Amino acid sequence: MTGEGISLGDSLGEIVIAVTYARVIRNVAAGRDFMRGHHEPAFAREQGIATIYVNTFFHQALIDRLMTDWGGRRAFIARRKIMMRLPICAGDTATASGRVVGLRTHADGHRLVDLEMAIRNAAGVCCEALGTLAMPGEP
Repeated sequence: MTGEGISLGDSLGEIVIAVTYARVIRNVAAGRDFMRGHHEPAFAREQGIATIYVNTFFHQALIDRLMTDWGGRRAFIARRKIMMRLPICAGDTATASGRVVGLRTHADGHRLVDLEMAIRNAAGVCCEALGTLAMPGEP
């Protein structure tokens, strides 16, 4: 995809991920995240959360994937900001979606596409995100 043909309100589509216990454990192990709520169900329950839950890297990676799956391999993530609201626990289904909210051109000629995104589970919005992709011109 290039920066041409993009309109305000365009959908980024959806990415749906089954959040299994194995996925949560692999995710936190890969980042050496030893926060007990990410791998000890009893500790998570003591925090008032049903069971183990994904960490910040999961949210960042899913938002990044949403942006780059939509923008293509040549798109560059120029900005990403996430705001975590609710936990995503093992056993949940996480759905990421978003839309185009701004279009502008950088001084270097790249098209900048501002995005508004969210990750949801059955409880509601778990993560709100804002991002900007720098899109290449025509090849």
